[in-house]
Amino acid sequence: GMTIESTGLKVAGGATLDDIGLTVTQGGVTVKAGGLKVENGGSTIELGGLRIAAGGQTIAAAGLKVARGVTVDNTGQTITAGGLKVAGGATVDDSGFKVAGGVTVDDSGVTVTNGGGDITNGADATGLKVKSSQATFTKEVLLLHAKDTTGFDLIKGVVDADSGSGTTKFKVDAAGKVTAAGGMTIESTGLKVAGGATVDDVGLTISGG
Repeated sequence: GMTIESTGLKVAGGATLDDIGLTVTQGGVTVKAGGLKVENGGSTIELGGLRIAAGGQTIAAAGLKVARGVTVDNTGQTITAGGLKVAGGATVDDSGFKVAGGVTVDDSGVTVTNGGGDITNGADATGLKVKSSQATFTKEVLLLHAKDTTGFDLIKGVVDADSGSGTTKFKVDAAGKVTAAGGMTIESTGLKVAGGATVDDVGLTISGG
């Protein structure tokens, strides 16, 4: 072997280690040019982790597999292609979840445990569409479920909403009472009333029958 006690070792033409490899006991390794290339066997860091001061990290093939998670301190994470697949669910601690391009849920639906839902539609399109594609459907297409019993509306329709509180045109209160500002038209099967009928003004006109 060879021991160099001072001034270090400088080699022109490179150095080849046939076996046993290279061990650095102190001071680390600095590559000033040309980078570092590992052709076989990969790279294992037993302590201290990996720190990249500039230039980032690019993985050309085989992807990245991490045990014990990934923490991004700032700037976040951007995926330019291929999307993101998460096993075990996803938890967003703060700032919420924002998606450009829409959201598709393949199964199990969407559950909001607190905060409700607020949909703003700036396009000339249907604001909310609920569709049942089950051919032998026997449940409710839309179910409104409230724990309380009085003092609220099950449904409320408001127009001119951008001007303060707007104008209520249609509502169904907690007792099931329907109030329609524009009247009501029944196209078939007629009208059946329990408890009598009261006409406040104009009277009652029967045009046929």
